Amino acid sequence: MSDLSRINDILSFSPFCHVALCDNNEPYCVPMCFAYHEGRIYLHSADEGKKI
Repeated sequence: MSDLSRINDILSFSPFCHVALCDNNEPYCVPMCFAYHEGRIYLHSADEGKKI
């Protein structure tokens, strides 16, 4: 997707995202709440659990 207006709309109205990572050559995906404000994405995580 390359339409910046559409990307902005999706990020502005989505309540959560999925962050995919790899640890020790094993992929995993973490659903996360996030905020999108003025072109920046803010993620929050707890002190416990798998670190991203």
